Formats: sequence, structure tokens, C-alpha cells
Amino acid sequence: MSGFAKISHSGWRWASASNLRNWLLYFSEEDQVRVFHTLGPWLAERPLLCQIIGIGTLIFELVFITVLFSKTARRLLVPLAVVFHLGILLSMNLAFLNVPQLFVFVDWDIVATWVGGRGKTTDLSGGAVRTATFTPSLEI
Repeated sequence: MSGFAKISHSGWRWASASNLRNWLLYFSEEDQVRVFHTLGPWLAERPLLCQIIGIGTLIFELVFITVLFSKTARRLLVPLAVVFHLGILLSMNLAFLNVPQLFVFVDWDIVATWVGGRGKTTDLSGGAVRTATFTPSLEI
């Protein structure tokens, strides 16, 4: 769990505005990996935003474990994780390649219902409505 690792390695000071500012500037100045140039330095110039991001990151990472137990947490935190990592990419040029692993938390029954609802067709001869259904299967 990354939030726990941050606290055990650096302590609560990891979330300080100066620490976040340093990381934002470090990764925005790294010529070898820099693709996005503006968001990181812009954020680094704003200590209050750096502080909010630091505290928010720790809270987010520490409560993310709740997605294992709560459907509400999954619906809220999984999309936020995608946005979170997009923000990291745009501000620090760090790509989290395991983002597709978040599909593990998708409620596939809801997706199947949504896809099934869009798959309704009407028989041109006046017959009944036919609904396409999607049932995911897992093979181990």
C-alpha cells in the first residue's frame, strides 16, 4: 500500500508542501522523461495546492483499501484512481502502467446490464423485443 510506504519511509512530512513542490520540480526538469511541461511547475508555484495535494494523496492512498469491501468505495475511488494517475502523468510525467488492473474492480454485472439495454432490437415482422445479454466468464 503506497500510502503506508510513504508514511513508514518519510513520515507524515511526505505530505508537506515543500516535499511535493520538490518532487513536482524534479520531474518537470528531467529532460529524459519530460513530455508535459506546464502543469508541474504551475502547481509547484502554489504552496497551498501542494499541501492539499500532499494531504489528499495520503488520505486517498490510505483509504483505497476500502474498495475491497465496499461497493460505494469502488464506485467512487476507482474512477478517482484513474483521474489521480492522469494527474500524476500530466504534472510529473510518471506513467502508471498498471492502470488497467483497476478493471478488476469494475462491476461487470452493471456493465452487462448497460450493454444489454443498448442491445434491444425489435423484430421487423412485429414480433417481441429481443435483448442482447453479455455474461462475462472467467477462466483460470
